Amino acid sequence: MVDKVFDKLVEAYEHGLKGRVESFDLWLDNLGIDAKLFTLRNLVRVLAEKTELTVDREEELASVAEFIGFYKRQRNTRFHLPIIGVEGVGKSNMLNVLRNFLEKTEKDLPWNYIDAQIFARVEEEEEEHQPFLVFLDELKSKQYEILLIDSCERDKNIAEALRAISQHFQKGVLITSWTPYHWDFEKDSIEEFFPASKEIHIGPFSSEVTAKFLSTVFQLVSRGGYSPKEELSALIHEYSGGIPRNILTVLLRSYYQAFNSKKTDIDEESVKAAARFLGLDGVNERISRLADHQLLILRHLLLEYDERGTRPSKLVEILGKDKATISYHLSELSKLQLLVSERIGRWVFYRVRDTVAPLIGLRLMQESDFLG
Repeated sequence: MVDKVFDKLVEAYEHGLKGRVESFDLWLDNLGIDAKLFTLRNLVRVLAEKTELTVDREEELASVAEFIGFYKRQRNTRFHLPIIGVEGVGKSNMLNVLRNFLEKTEKDLPWNYIDAQIFARVEEEEEEHQPFLVFLDELKSKQYEILLIDSCERDKNIAEALRAISQHFQKGVLITSWTPYHWDFEKDSIEEFFPASKEIHIGPFSSEVTAKFLSTVFQLVSRGGYSPKEELSALIHEYSGGIPRNILTVLLRSYYQAFNSKKTDIDEESVKAAARFLGLDGVNERISRLADHQLLILRHLLLEYDERGTRPSKLVEILGKDKATISYHLSELSKLQLLVSERIGRWVFYRVRDTVAPLIGLRLMQESDFLG
């Protein structure tokens, strides 16, 4: 028995010496894919940096640029342009394109970009050093005329923050980004001091744009012109719902599934296996069958600001239902692969799966009158 183990180790060692090893990075390298770039974080970062590669947002971006040009002509009024779209649809990328545009074209209009997540950050320092107060002081002194505020849904006190900003931003163009349900939830309060001049809605990619987006991705990561089979684009679009972040997630997982199955490249089964792993196989049908009370629970889960998720007891309080009823519905939604749960200490937190959240968001937009 010992000899067999030793022989196996020697054989494996010799394989390694010959450059033959089961490594996902090497497998990608053999396909002509840069493994260092081929991660979700790096792809999102590079696509944000290379704004010239942005696809299918020309009309929305042009609408914002028109307001900036009109303001510069007069410089005596104030505009608010909320950019609204579900998670992962590309709101931050749009703001990055606008940042790039302003860097190249605007030398006499002071502007700034900030992520609303920092508004809620509390540093262990004196009160005047808190990030939001520092930002307000900067706004007063530099008198920005164009403000881009990303991820407004990440700050639970965003209405109060924008109210404070409005006192020092009397003229200019304010561009904010929101999920549709957070915007609906906060809209009435915010429009008291920052009425929307025009709501700019961005939606999922069409199948044709998904194909173009995938082509752009492989321009970035492939060597020697490698790209997967064209027919896989339609399948990736179907499972991803045309949500850019989902497209990348399904794509990356498809390659990992192919590697684990010892295939030489991704194929239709790899994409289907990725969709099953990510909870996207049949998800549109599952979402379409949700009852109103289930959608209401999902809406509150998506409105949660705590990154850990929502405790059942909070839903009991918000919805006025007993604990057993809430627990039952959470269990049913979990069985549908729409939720994930995590125990932290004594408490269990529930949140919507990242890949499923934008698809549920699209359904909630359809039901906004009921759930309003």
